[in-house]
Formats: sequence, structure tokens, C-alpha cells
Amino acid sequence: MLKYKKAFRVLKNINSQNFLITLFICIIFPYYVKAQVRQAFTLRGTTQSTPYYEAETKLFNLKGDFLQIGNSNITTSKGNPNGENGNTKVSFNNTDNNPDVINSSSANLVFPETGCENEIVAAYLYWSGRATKRMIASTNNGQNRLGGYILSRTTGGSGNSGYVNFRFTGTNRTQYDFRLSRNGALAYRTAASGAYTSITPTNTYTTGSGNSQKRFVEFSPIIMYDGNDYQIVISAVCREYSESQSSSTAYVDIIYKANGNLLNKNTVKIKAENGTYEDIIAEPENSYYSETADNHMYYSSAEITNIVKNAYSIYGNNTTYTVANIYAGQSPDNYSNDDGTGFYGGWGIVVIYHNPSKKLKDIA
Repeated sequence: MLKYKKAFRVLKNINSQNFLITLFICIIFPYYVKAQVRQAFTLRGTTQSTPYYEAETKLFNLKGDFLQIGNSNITTSKGNPNGENGNTKVSFNNTDNNPDVINSSSANLVFPETGCENEIVAAYLYWSGRATKRMIASTNNGQNRLGGYILSRTTGGSGNSGYVNFRFTGTNRTQYDFRLSRNGALAYRTAASGAYTSITPTNTYTTGSGNSQKRFVEFSPIIMYDGNDYQIVISAVCREYSESQSSSTAYVDIIYKANGNLLNKNTVKIKAENGTYEDIIAEPENSYYSETADNHMYYSSAEITNIVKNAYSIYGNNTTYTVANIYAGQSPDNYSNDDGTGFYGGWGIVVIYHNPSKKLKDIA
């Protein structure tokens, strides 16, 4: 039976959507952060064989503590640096001159104790981001532009056949028209005229009622543009029954490439000091992404105990970690990141360690 001391300290499990408002608020986004709880905290264990971990309770019982570090791979590139994320033009941080890296940032893991008595027990890497923009078919130059495309809309028909036509145009861009009817029928074409091709939705739902009712239609992603640096991909449209311009929206991803390879939500790179990058693949059971909620934000995580152990054995009590290629968006056009949520991308590391000079604690 584990003994619970006055020094009992609980690091709540970061295996939940709450990670966005625990670690990232404290470390990465100190100003104007808004977030919601999506799932209650649950305990997380380790794959390591250690005498300090009780699998049944998922508690680490040890003389020691935990440390956390992190940083953002997105920075302000225009506008008010203290403004809200959704109203600021942003661009990638990149602290590393590496052709395989498109965004990166670093932080120092410093143990307060000197000497060689620290023992790494468990370590976890978490990352989160957003590469989706809710483009609004309005006259606002920021809200209706992304990656060389400009979104406009027209309407036609009547009754249940009344439709909103989402038109994407731009210099050196293939034109796309997406027609969404009140009854949920969706089709597209790649020219200003001609026949439409039906799209089979993957999900359809409505919110509100009457003329304020909004219909969301999601579908398998369609690549509208595939360039050297990024892809522009559309996966959902939304219209209001009253066909108001401000409620005609499209959800469009800008997916960046690093040395020709597309970034993805489940993989990042990490290195200690000036070492070689290692690819980290997220654990599906400890990650979150919703196609229908949270404005397409996501978070992923993976255990990195062996990486931190090895780095500690080489570099000791002060080690710089760099995390790169987080799946996130930036503003390639000269417009702000103004869809109400905005692009972002950041990471955090949590390390649990044993030190015989510390008080006995339970860390979960």
C-alpha cells in the first residue's frame, strides 16, 4: 500500500484534451489564451520497468519531483505581439538550419539539484497545433484569403434547392466551385462553368433553428493546390439557411512541407543539444483530434523516457531540447490570422525523476 505524505503532489495526467489548458497555457501562450475542457483528467503510466511505479494505481511513488519545459514553433510576424492569437499574422519559428526542418524551437531542461544523483524515471513529449482556417466569404481581406486563394460566394435556386456557391479563385490557382444546397446536397467543379460532380459527405449536422440554422457538411479532403512549400486542402463547408454572407464558411487546411515531405499531426522531430533528430510518433490512445469540434485543433503525445535518459547520461543536469516539424499553419499571405481561433503550434516535455535528497511523493 502506497503511503501518502504531506508532500503529496499530483501532476495530473496530461493524457487528455485538458493538456491544452495546463501545460501550453503556462509555458507557451501566456497572453489572451482561451480554452475549454474536452475530457476529464485520467492517469497515465509508463512502459519503463522501474521500482518507483505502481501499475495498478498508475502512481509514481518516489523521492523526487517533476520538471516541465516547452516552447512555441509559431511567432508573431505582423500586428500587435500582445494581441489575441486569432487576430495576429503568424509565421514559423525555426531555430535550426536543417533542410528537413520547417519549424522548430528549443528549451533547456535544468535540474535544480547538482551532482549525479538524479535518475530519470519517465518522460513524455506533448505537442499541439492547428493548420485549419475557417475562411469566411465576406469582404474582409483576411477572413476570405489563404495560400493564394480568395473565397467568394453567390446564391441561387429556391426552397430546398436553394444553394450557396463557394468559389475559390487566385493567381496561378485552379478555380474551384462548391455548391451546397439547403437539403445538404454538395457538388463541386474545377471551372467557372460546366457540370458539377457530386460529393458524398462523411458527416452532416446542423446547429440552431429557423433562418439561423447552420448546416455543416464534411467530406474527404480535396487538394486544391499542391506546391513546393504547402498544400491547400478543403474538407468542410457551412451555410446558414438564410444564406447570409457572413455564415458562408469553408474549412481549409494549409499543410506545409519540410524538404518535400508533408507535416502531419502524429509525427514530430526531437533532438538533444546538437545531436541528430529522432522522429517521434504519437501514441493514438494519448492523442486527440476531432473532425467536427474544436475548430480542428489537435494534440498528440508520446513517451520519450529513453531519449531523455540517454541525453542526461551525456549532457548532465542542463540539456537543450529542440522539437521540430509540428503540424501547424502560418499566414503565407499578407493578412492576419483572423478566423477567431488562429494558427498555433507548440510543445512541452514533462520529466519525472528520482533524487534521494528529495521528500517522498506520489506523482501521477
